[in-house]
Amino acid sequence: MDNVATEPGWTGSVSLVTLLTIVRKRQKQVIALTITIFLVAAIVVFSQERVYRAYVTMMPSQPLVDPARMSITSELLGFGLADAGKMDVFQARTSMNEAFAILDSRTISRRFIETEGLLPILFADRWDEEAETWAEPASGDLPTIDDAIEIFERDIRFLSRNRQTGFMRVNIEWSDPEVAATWANRLVELADEVIRERDIRESRDSIRFLRQQAAAAPLESVKRLIYRLIESYSKTIMVASVKEDYAFAIIDPAVAPRIDEPINMPHSFKLSLALVFALGCTLVFAILMAQIEGEGH
Repeated sequence: MDNVATEPGWTGSVSLVTLLTIVRKRQKQVIALTITIFLVAAIVVFSQERVYRAYVTMMPSQPLVDPARMSITSELLGFGLADAGKMDVFQARTSMNEAFAILDSRTISRRFIETEGLLPILFADRWDEEAETWAEPASGDLPTIDDAIEIFERDIRFLSRNRQTGFMRVNIEWSDPEVAATWANRLVELADEVIRERDIRESRDSIRFLRQQAAAAPLESVKRLIYRLIESYSKTIMVASVKEDYAFAIIDPAVAPRIDEPINMPHSFKLSLALVFALGCTLVFAILMAQIEGEGH
């Protein structure tokens, strides 16, 4: 049998009768403690900003390209053109993985923050709106674009996708439902612009290279094939310049959620948790008082 030293007045447990006695004896303290803890918790609950989620559902679109582009390049290889291997069949087509990677890239986040002027918004507590300048921080450090990207990607922008259907979703969570919807739509538009600009740039580079090859081509038949490639790339530029939803087919654009539908837990549920927490703290207080008074006897 283990030998356990027990201090006088310490029983190792507190009975329900003892707790009730302590509660009656210290009724005013117990009530005051419970109310104080509940009120503090309630203030914290109501001081939290409501957060709303707006989202865009889309999938990568298939821009129009010339299906004969690959066969033309193969014919040029058949002619033994030295630089034909450089005439890669750029198809101006974005896969689901590539589209998702572009949306998830820091490049898009940086460009979005810069074009939308989000730095003062994301660090509103450090921005003097009247003077339109940063309030001088104690450390002397000002928020940077990298700081903004970290906050944006961690707390505001969330991406998801379905690998089977190809559907992707851009979610924006913000305290203003209208702003959340605007940002979600604008972010997809920006990613679309980036892919559009890339395809136009690569098509123009291809045309520039092909014109050089056409000028040096020894055979008229080779020149005709090269000019067909140039025409194909010109069509890509035209489509990219005028086609809406160039890289992404929008299934559901973002709309502002209702003002009474934040994604936060309802205040009533939070207040219930606050009450349970206050009662739990009061119970701990009563147990401590019972032990202290038990040691005093």
